[in-house]
Amino acid sequence: MNKINIQTECLELDQQVEFYKKKLTDKLFEQDNLILHVCEDIENSYLMEFGELELKIKDYTLKNKKCKMEISKIRKINPRRGFNIKLIESEVDEYFRKEDDELKYLRAKINLININKPKEEYEYDFPLFKQMKKELIEYEKSIYEDIGEEIIEKELSPIEKEELDMIYKEFIYIIHPYFHEDLNDETYDIFFTAKDYFKDNKLDEIKSLKEDYLKKILKEPIQKSSEELNKQINSLKNKIKLVDEDIADIKNKNPYKLKEIMDNPEKQDSIKQELENELEKLKKESELLKSEKIASFPTRGILNSNFQ
Repeated sequence: MNKINIQTECLELDQQVEFYKKKLTDKLFEQDNLILHVCEDIENSYLMEFGELELKIKDYTLKNKKCKMEISKIRKINPRRGFNIKLIESEVDEYFRKEDDELKYLRAKINLININKPKEEYEYDFPLFKQMKKELIEYEKSIYEDIGEEIIEKELSPIEKEELDMIYKEFIYIIHPYFHEDLNDETYDIFFTAKDYFKDNKLDEIKSLKEDYLKKILKEPIQKSSEELNKQINSLKNKIKLVDEDIADIKNKNPYKLKEIMDNPEKQDSIKQELENELEKLKKESELLKSEKIASFPTRGILNSNFQ
């Protein structure tokens, strides 16, 4: 093959590489946008609509599980020996500490979502709204370090959001680990800093990062042989396929699948009724368990009972 033909072939292959790099960039952006924004928005909308019911259901479910364990422990006690009901309840609380923390997290998240609704949805004045919001964020951060930042994001205009997206795509294209497996630690950190700024809608910060670092990272393209280019094309195709599979997986499970509910008022009514029915069953079970717990007490030897 003469030199002109080789150059023509390499030029065509270069164009294919560019095509698949841009396609992979779009796919990687879609994946991150789904995870960091779309799914988060869907979940927040769902929690705004059904969060209080979900919270009560989880709360009663946990209370009932605790009560069943307490009953089991009480029944194993020798009635001739005294026992401390507070100690039993404390042991059960410790056993379910992880679930208690998860419940606190959900309660915190729902509170933050609700307090972040538009001001007109509240009856109190704006200064009080701001103060409540500030106090609540501080409270949530005391439970989970970054939950406040997860929920309270900076609002961008459509034009600003478009600019943010375009800049983040530049970071993906130039320094995403999927394109460059040999990134040094500094460049690796820069990319994930950009990803955090994208997640938190920090347009000014990502623009500054681009000016400070991205332009310095740009390198002159390296001439490659047709064999190297074909290898790169096949690698890009395989990566696109993998990212497509990841995107499909995201769309086939919650929170993305909750979109089907949030886009359909009839489904919302049905879900609300199902949740209310489940809550009523749990409340009835709770009353029965309370009675069963009282009935399981030995006739003597009860110390420090705080059962209610």
